[in-house]
Amino acid sequence: MTFTRSKTARIADVLERYLKKSVFIGVQGMVASGTVAMGYLVIGGLLTVVNSPLAPQSFLSMENDPYFFCSIAVVSIFIIQATGSLILYKFLTGVEDQRSQFVILVSYIGLGFGGAALRFTLPQSLDFVLTLL
Repeated sequence: MTFTRSKTARIADVLERYLKKSVFIGVQGMVASGTVAMGYLVIGGLLTVVNSPLAPQSFLSMENDPYFFCSIAVVSIFIIQATGSLILYKFLTGVEDQRSQFVILVSYIGLGFGGAALRFTLPQSLDFVLTLL
């Protein structure tokens, strides 16, 4: 008699593997796009402080700075992907100790932050991308 795993166990293994990958991809995308956003904030801020003609006209304006709200929208999408996948991964693998509970709590905070940032930046980002097309 051969031992076969149940279909539910195989589905759980596949889900666990893909949720783990999704967390890593979300974190990598968040770091990469966050670095670009922070670079824009630092360089734009320095150019604005020294009153350079190269400074963006409407720096950090929610209505008129497309680079600001597009970069924040991309970062918040990756935040939502990483934290949502981490929450699902932790619930799938089990919550046994206080460390897992803390990870879930912080992930919910990150999910709320990413969702709020996306709610404010997504409409302007979509309008900007549609005007480019």
